[in-house]
Amino acid sequence: MQNANRISGQPTLHGDVLFDRGKFEKFIKVARLGVGGTTAGASETATAFLFPAQGLVYDAFVNVITPVISTSAGAIEINLGLLAASSGGNASGFLAGLAVNSSGVKAPTLTAATSGINTGTYGAFLATNQGTATTTAIPMAIQKTFILDSVAAKTLSWTPSTSSSGWSLVKIDVYVAFVDITI
Repeated sequence: MQNANRISGQPTLHGDVLFDRGKFEKFIKVARLGVGGTTAGASETATAFLFPAQGLVYDAFVNVITPVISTSAGAIEINLGLLAASSGGNASGFLAGLAVNSSGVKAPTLTAATSGINTGTYGAFLATNQGTATTTAIPMAIQKTFILDSVAAKTLSWTPSTSSSGWSLVKIDVYVAFVDITI
């Protein structure tokens, strides 16, 4: 069944994990969704996964099962977010330009540069800039929690960075850690 979900593009939820945030205990759900196998080029693809009406997204990462093998395509990256066509959606809100050209687990990073700062491969929903190199003694990018009820968009989407024909063979499991607080 696990491989069938990866191939069909249907989401699977893997057990609840107890997570302690101070006085409050929450259950983090981890949505796992297989993506890839497309020749659609560098266009956003809506998945079958819908986030709850109310909740929090804590993190996102990928496990590259079969990488994109291309010597001419340049950087092979994936974006992950909420369907941009929906109100408040952002196709790279969770992951922005995460490299997927080799096998294994790939987690986003936070980066800072001397001429300014950026959020690395975290998208705008999960990271923010604090100051700039010209206005702050120590500029930094900070990971944050995304509040799902702050936008109408609820459909998880992914976008390959290139229209390389190698994307037709790629298999990637996308993971998103979130809490459903819908009453």
